[in-house]
Amino acid sequence: GDTRQEVVPAWATAFALVEPSQTSSSSDDPPSALVWPLEGSEAPGRGPPAREGGAGERIYELHPGLVARISQRPGLREAAEVALPRIARDGYSAVLLVGLQECGAQPTAAAPQPLGLLAPAAALGTPEDLKAFVSRAHGLGLRVLLSIAHDGAALGATALSTFFCRGPAAGTRRFDFAQKEVLRLLLSSLRLFVDEYGIDGFRFEAVPAMVTSCCPGSAGGDSPASRYLMLANDLLRDLASCVGAPLLVSIATSTAAAPTPHGLCAPTSSGGLGFALAQDEGEEVESCQQADLVERLSTQDGAEEDWSLARFLRTSLP
Repeated sequence: GDTRQEVVPAWATAFALVEPSQTSSSSDDPPSALVWPLEGSEAPGRGPPAREGGAGERIYELHPGLVARISQRPGLREAAEVALPRIARDGYSAVLLVGLQECGAQPTAAAPQPLGLLAPAAALGTPEDLKAFVSRAHGLGLRVLLSIAHDGAALGATALSTFFCRGPAAGTRRFDFAQKEVLRLLLSSLRLFVDEYGIDGFRFEAVPAMVTSCCPGSAGGDSPASRYLMLANDLLRDLASCVGAPLLVSIATSTAAAPTPHGLCAPTSSGGLGFALAQDEGEEVESCQQADLVERLSTQDGAEEDWSLARFLRTSLP
């Protein structure tokens, strides 16, 4: 039999969506990876300066795949046209892009772990579309932040298989931060989004899970993951001075389900992780309540986009 396997390159800078072939037995095949000629297009200019330490930020969280007018395709172009003027008009200082990392799914998806670390989601548009989005946001006085998952990668990221933890953590798809090549890939992704796309900062997802990962030697404040986060924040400070920005904002997420790492926002010079801001995502909804809500919604007739607000509330409330 044919034992060939599609491999998604670890350093792919763009992906192209392809229709599943008629001979394929699965519609979940990863998209085709491309080495996009990023050097051929000009990077956006820098956004307005952030306040010292990120204080006073008013951030709007935006998934470009969830913004679209009737008959329009959701994505970065549509979000730039529809959402950005409203965000600026409502007095926000920055827009946080979520679901932008390539996960090989639909435009509305936001996978917890990406398929590619260097590529924007093909379902949302091309690299040029992302550059145009950032330029439009900067022109409206908005900084653009990017939500990134650097704790691991999706199952389809086959070329990254040697980058994950071994032993007790096998199968968790958590990065082994003790490997130099892992650090090189993750730090390179930060620099690429700053240099090529004009991104003004990042929100690091699952920081507590990274620091308390079950990889060998990962426990404690001096874990390989902690050292990576310190390196990442030091790199962002150095990049800010290189591109002429007073600050590239770095935000760490924390949840009630995991302990907050010690020194989350303390300077790296004093042993902290060096983040500018921390976001508490609050109490998680009980899984049984979530399951009950999903079941009630899934039993309703008609497309979700055709529902009225009154119908949604009647269905959602117990």
